[in-house]
This record gives sequence, C-alpha cells and structure tokens, in this order.
Amino acid sequence: MSQHLRPYPAHRDAGLPWLCVVPAHWEIRRGKTLFRCVDVRSSDGAEELLTVSSQRGVIPRRSTKVTMFKAESYVGYKLCWPGDLVVNSLWAWGRGLGVSKHHGIVSSAYGVYRLRPGLEDYAGFIHHLVRSSPFHWELQVRSKGIWISRLQLTDDAFLSAPFPLPPPADQAAIVRFLDHMDRHIRRYVSARRRLIALLGEQKAAVIRRTVTCGLDTAANLKPSGVEWMGDLPAHWSVPRIKTVCRVDTGHTPSRKVAAYWEDCTIPWFTLADVHQLRGDCRTYVFETSECVSELGIANSSARTLPAGTVILSRTASVGFSGT
Repeated sequence: MSQHLRPYPAHRDAGLPWLCVVPAHWEIRRGKTLFRCVDVRSSDGAEELLTVSSQRGVIPRRSTKVTMFKAESYVGYKLCWPGDLVVNSLWAWGRGLGVSKHHGIVSSAYGVYRLRPGLEDYAGFIHHLVRSSPFHWELQVRSKGIWISRLQLTDDAFLSAPFPLPPPADQAAIVRFLDHMDRHIRRYVSARRRLIALLGEQKAAVIRRTVTCGLDTAANLKPSGVEWMGDLPAHWSVPRIKTVCRVDTGHTPSRKVAAYWEDCTIPWFTLADVHQLRGDCRTYVFETSECVSELGIANSSARTLPAGTVILSRTASVGFSGT
C-alpha cells in the first residue's frame, strides 16, 4: 500500500530539531492552542480503572498485567473520557501517554488534556503523533529531573510543545493508513507466532521420539517401565542416573569476601543463567552473569567442572555447560 503513496508537491522548513521539513500546507501549533487541562475527580471511585501502557496506550487495567498495588479507594482520582489525551507525567519520555478510547479513572499524578471545541476530530492523529519516535525527542527534553526514572513533564512544558498539524482531511487519511498497516502487521506477527509455536511442537516431538526410540523406526520395542517414556527399543536399557554419572553439589563462596568475586575469570553458574534456557530454547549455556576467582573456589566446597557438564537447578530447568 505504501508504494502507491505520492509525495506532497511542496515542503517548507519546520524549524524543529526533530523535524526538518513539513508539507507546505501543514501548520505547526503550540499545544496550548490545541488542548486545555482537565481535572475532574471521581466522587465514588466506581468508574473503570485505566492504566497507561507504553505499548498499547490508555487501556483498562483489567486487560493487562500490572504489578503495582491497587489503592483501597479511588475516590478523588482523576477521570478521563474518550478523546482525552492522558499523559503519565513521570513516564511521558518512555511513551507513557495516549488518547483514551475509554471513560474511567487514572492516577491523580497524570495529566489529562482535552482538545478544544472544534478540534475533536484531531484525536486520532494526535494519538499517533505523540507516541511516534520523532516526537519522543520533544517529550524527553521537556521532562525535567535528576534521574531518568524521575523525569517529570509538567502541564506548562507539554502545552508549550510544537505540534505539526495537517489539514483535517490529511489527518483522516493518515490515521486510516496507519490503522490499516497496524492491522496488517499484527496479523503477520500473529501468523508468524503460530508458525513458531507449531515448529516448536514439531521440534519437541522429533527430540522426544529420537531420544526415546532412536533413529531406527523399524526397531522392535518393549515397555520401558517409565510412564513418560513409553516404549523403547528392545536392546536399550534404562539405568538409574547415579549409575552413569556423578552428582556434585557445593555452596557459594562467601559474598562478603570481595577477592572471591572481583576481577575474576572463572564462570559461575547461577539460577538466572539456567533460567535463560527457557527464553531462547537453547540447550547450552555459554555465558554467565557472574565470575568467581580461584581463591573463591579454593575456599569453598565448589569446584570447576568440564564443558559438557549437565547443570541442574532444583527449581529451574536443565541445560549443558558450554564453557
């Protein structure tokens, strides 16, 4: 669809650090000419509880996993309505904002901005603009604070920001195009995820069949006596693990001794390193998040193990050491 888009006939200098040129017939207006602040509070706290997601914008809290605690009461919290722009003032620089499609409760610390009369149809374009990568620069430089996790965007800073605005007809066309592309990409991603899941199932089935029955599909089988294993080739045996390998355990060298953990080169496997096998379906662990010194090994019951050693966490998964 994008291949058939035609360029505008004329452009002009936008005069913005994050935007070089704009079509000649577009406007650039300050936020205060587009929005007014809205501060309406809930009288009983019974409205839909909303949250601002960096991925999805303003959404009902019940539709997402939020680890933050819920308040005992939402009486006195801010309200927003469909078409209102909601901004998490401490997370605006991280795309914590968007135009709401819902009526509900938001944090009292959020900014709620309503388009001025006659500009209500701008909501769709504004939503895409404020969440775009170029506009991210504007939000970041206008958010002030000492730590990046505490940068705050005030009402005055936001309302003084410049907004490039096409005519209403152009805005509507842009929104239709972006919504169409979003649906197209989401369908593509969903199809790919289903394919990956099916390939994962196929891989697991091939591995299970091969490690429990071997490569000879015509081999005579016998019951293994193990519920999860089923039948296995008649000439195979099922020994206990303790008869074919040695199990080693140990303990962590003291964390209070800096010399055990500073300027080290010996990989030290932790629970986090074993958990990584679940994320990318690897079989081997080649890197560890920590290293230990020879002095630390010498002053504990831990010892170095050769590459190819099976590592097992009693609360995680199993993998093979590649180092």
